[in-house]
Amino acid sequence: MKINKDPGLLTGAGLIIAIISGIMLPQASFVKFAIPWLLGLMLFFSFLTTDLSFKGFLQLRLILFPVIVWIILPPIVFFVTKNFEISLRTGLFIVSIAPPALGAPVIVSIIGGDKKSILSHTVLFNLLSPFAYAILFSVWFSSLSGVHIPVIKIFFKVATIIFLPFVISLIIRKIPKFKDRLSSISSFLSPLLLILVVFSACASASYKIREIPFISILKTGILVFIICIVLYFTGFITAKRLKTRLSFAIGMGQKNTSLAVWISMLSSGPLASVPAIIYIICHHTITALIILLQNKEN
Repeated sequence: MKINKDPGLLTGAGLIIAIISGIMLPQASFVKFAIPWLLGLMLFFSFLTTDLSFKGFLQLRLILFPVIVWIILPPIVFFVTKNFEISLRTGLFIVSIAPPALGAPVIVSIIGGDKKSILSHTVLFNLLSPFAYAILFSVWFSSLSGVHIPVIKIFFKVATIIFLPFVISLIIRKIPKFKDRLSSISSFLSPLLLILVVFSACASASYKIREIPFISILKTGILVFIICIVLYFTGFITAKRLKTRLSFAIGMGQKNTSLAVWISMLSSGPLASVPAIIYIICHHTITALIILLQNKEN
């Protein structure tokens, strides 16, 4: 049996180490100032190495993501978590509406899936995410619960962290030699940046995590896992061919958790990043299982 050397599996292992070491080293919380810079660099490399196809944005199947993630899921999460501590509740809401992971097309290509569709899916909804976060926060938190969330601040910061790397990547694409040199280091640097973001978030939240009752962490973990499974399953049942099913399962279930971690910290502090950190474990575990199963079949 031939098993592909998957950078996604190595990244998953690195993330677990980052989570554990971050929680054990709260003294490292001073590095949280670097999170937006790390995230911006990671987004830049992702956009730079993504084969953009604007024709792919016209696919009818792309409607599924906003319907499930931005229309159906928000009210469910909002009302189910009404008795949760406000930071955890905010963090759960943020991770549930997060856009697809920019690394999803890489995973899809590893399993031989429909990479072009997932590329369009991933880029489009990351570019729309600043508007989605601003609108959904305004509707569900500011209007219905009276909880103060700095919506305008979040919108401009998220828009900057999304659009600036995107525009710079478009400019760099016009300089082939420069683009090739930067692209050559992205496969190593992007996972490292994600690991550093997660480590910084865990270190920042470390003291708060220790103060949370175990039952609260357990309930949060169960709900995060359910959200993750529902999204993977929803993507899986939208097609007939197995490879296409797996592609859309990954496109729906793999979340841009680094962005969710940063927005969580921006909106409610380090504790709000806990659901996103738990989601990281969930989606990397499920994706690793998908890759291993595909390798076994091949």
